[in-house]
Amino acid sequence: MKLALVLVSFRLFEAVQACELCAIYGAANALGQTGSGFLFTASDQYIPYNVSQVDGHEVTLANPSYVYSSITHLVPAYNISSGFGFSLNVPLTYLDFKRTDLRYSTTAPPVLFTEKGTEFGLGDMALIGRFTVVARNAMKHAFSMNVLGGIKFPTGDASRLDDEVMQAEIFQSFLPPGTPHDPLGHSITSVHQHMLALG
Repeated sequence: MKLALVLVSFRLFEAVQACELCAIYGAANALGQTGSGFLFTASDQYIPYNVSQVDGHEVTLANPSYVYSSITHLVPAYNISSGFGFSLNVPLTYLDFKRTDLRYSTTAPPVLFTEKGTEFGLGDMALIGRFTVVARNAMKHAFSMNVLGGIKFPTGDASRLDDEVMQAEIFQSFLPPGTPHDPLGHSITSVHQHMLALG
């Protein structure tokens, strides 16, 4: 269980629009336009990672890697009042990927392998509390300042992170002492294991 960093958000609205916090609570909730009671929000974030770059320039690889990421956030919430409420962020993650990388061993030479497949499951859930410090609503504009704090629960599968750390440690053992540490220096792919971890 992890405590989330308290986030202070300032919003100046000319109209009700979607914002980066919509996965936690809706824009109307951020403006304090909802009263007390239950609220449910669902949103999806889709990101195609299919362009490889080096120093900001697109490159063509002999073995291209990709991951198409779709994260659906289901957020039941309860507002005690328009200025104070709680929400539970339940992320469902679907990843369609292909990656070509080197696999290291302490007993054999590195092996080039290609992995292709999908991952689907529950990500790390978060319980978020919201307190509106200031809210001003007018006919053509609105201003609100919210303080968010919460707890993140390790409900997602993080086993791919363990494998990435193990591969980095094996690679680092081949280098002379005092070599600067690059945690991803062992990898030749643009899609790393931590990008495929659900938690």
